[in-house]
Amino acid sequence: RGMHRATPLLLCLCGLVSDVNSFSVSPALWNYAGFRGGETAGAVNRAVGFGSVGSHSRSVLRSRTGTCQVAMAEVETSKAEVLANELREELPQLFDINYTPKWDLYEEKVMFIDPLNNFEGIKKYSDTIQLLKDSPLFTGGKMDLHEVTVLDPSTVFTRWTLAMTFKAFPWKPRLLFTGTTKYTINPQSGLVSRHEDTWDSIDDNNPVSLEAVVDLVAQLSPIAPIAAAGVRTLKRAGEEAAPYSVLRRFKENVQVRRYEALDMVQTPRGQVTTATPTTPPTPSSLASDTLFLFFFSLSLSLCLCLVSLSLSLSLSVCLCLCPCPCPCL
Repeated sequence: RGMHRATPLLLCLCGLVSDVNSFSVSPALWNYAGFRGGETAGAVNRAVGFGSVGSHSRSVLRSRTGTCQVAMAEVETSKAEVLANELREELPQLFDINYTPKWDLYEEKVMFIDPLNNFEGIKKYSDTIQLLKDSPLFTGGKMDLHEVTVLDPSTVFTRWTLAMTFKAFPWKPRLLFTGTTKYTINPQSGLVSRHEDTWDSIDDNNPVSLEAVVDLVAQLSPIAPIAAAGVRTLKRAGEEAAPYSVLRRFKENVQVRRYEALDMVQTPRGQVTTATPTTPPTPSSLASDTLFLFFFSLSLSLCLCLVSLSLSLSLSVCLCLCPCPCPCL
């Protein structure tokens, strides 16, 4: 009986010194001690602030489960933040010749998707970056990183401008793309499992996009650089006076630019002066402009003829090597 009397006191002391969030008295223990389990256990639980037997255990379980979920979310968020910090450091120098990308940020079977490609595997992914960085086709790659945002614990969003030179053509056209990338993180591995690019200049970003092909061919064409050179010559002006970076490039080469800091001068109307007085065009300058327009038109026609000829030859070679089963061909 002395043992029976000491048991409630001992259990209460255990409740006071143990983890209050997890301690509750089981009716089976009270039955073992010779008391009426349900009534006495309930009384002691109420005395120490637990309420009815079992209800607190369930609430503790729910509380701890919620705590675990919060902890897991914090771990996942930290993975996304780590990736965002890595991208802030890596992307601006990704196309530098002497820089080695951090391929360990990606899974072995990472998915790469952009308007022109859709493939799987870190080997193809690295080969594509190397092709754009320095190869017989491309050189002078440069990426300007404008934004890196953590959208959720498994997604990182970036906005960028990518420029490169296609050196296989004699006129070496400079290609320019602006767009976004969505990086998806595998919660188990913490590595990037999906890389998905979108371009601002097209509406259909699903590979292979006909809009993307047209956009690329238009930038590869010799017409655009020749026309730009002609406009600069006719205006008797050189390159843009104020340096700038392109933030967005939309259809028809509409651009959103960020100019560097510059000084502007405003004078009353009709009182604008220049360092070099303007002079009316002379007959010799008009003759030179006319001559330039003639050669400009001639070179443009020759370029178009060459492009048409090369496309015809390429199509002929393809048909010879890979005959089409279609009877119409």
